[in-house]
Amino acid sequence: MAVYHGKSAQLYAWDGTATAHTSEACTESANTAQITDTAKRILDPNETQTFTDSGSETVTRIDYTIGKAWFTGTVGTVTATGKHVAAANIDLIANLFGWNLEATLEIVDVTCFGATYKETEVGMVGWSGNAEGYILNSTWKDYMDLTKRWFIKFYINAANGFMGWANISGLSEAANINEVIKEAINFHGYADLTYF
Repeated sequence: MAVYHGKSAQLYAWDGTATAHTSEACTESANTAQITDTAKRILDPNETQTFTDSGSETVTRIDYTIGKAWFTGTVGTVTATGKHVAAANIDLIANLFGWNLEATLEIVDVTCFGATYKETEVGMVGWSGNAEGYILNSTWKDYMDLTKRWFIKFYINAANGFMGWANISGLSEAANINEVIKEAINFHGYADLTYF
């Protein structure tokens, strides 16, 4: 059995700039399609992204961190239209440590009158967590518009981990004499948390 532990994490600030793409080519595989150009795979989480299949399958899910869509069935040729975020528009502003991630799944009670046993349906999926971080530069506070979406990577080893867009729901600073300033961050995920 493989056991994973948190190595580190990184918090990236996005300046809000995104570039439009129209009919962008995708690489198809069974019921999925991913934008072929790796520079266009981080999708703007504030914009509607459209993946169009020549075979008329419909999208069931879009992963905004890797530019990938899932469809109702096997796809033909797929193109994508929307906006992507260039790597130059995302700045590393904090190295995080001691992170905690929690994935949640809502269970909805759909029991009818007269039923002998409870009946449930799967509801919404989400993720949230917290971490502490070291402030990397003096521009940290310039980014602290809590209405923004942030890009976060959580490492479980040197190369692999989880990443996703998130909203910061709270932060606080602490510093003792002769110690570096630490920032405590609480966040709630936006859309998928992706393994890389």
